[in-house]
Amino acid sequence: MLLSGANFGCGSSREHAVWALSRHGYAAIVASSFAEIFHLNCIRIGILPIPLGIHLASEAALISCCAARRSVHVDLVGARVVFCSGRASSFGMPAFYRMALARGVSAARMILAIISAIQE
Repeated sequence: MLLSGANFGCGSSREHAVWALSRHGYAAIVASSFAEIFHLNCIRIGILPIPLGIHLASEAALISCCAARRSVHVDLVGARVVFCSGRASSFGMPAFYRMALARGVSAARMILAIISAIQE
């Protein structure tokens, strides 16, 4: 998981930026906000972008630096982030994209896998 601040991905709207993060093993990015095109490219390529707003993203960053190695848990099916304090925050994402990410495939691959059912 990658933690970041405001407007993450600004200036990196091309897919190459997301591919680089994916190839380095990132499956989720928690940030206070995302550049709109970058956010959509993350979903399309298979990285979960979680916009939490400035206060919750700051809390996640503090937890990641904690010496006690506390964690932040992402519940993709429930569309929420749970902090070690027990505090939780929901994030919005269409069910189709959550399903694709849960299966570990991009939205494009998910559509290709079900194209015959769509054509009928």
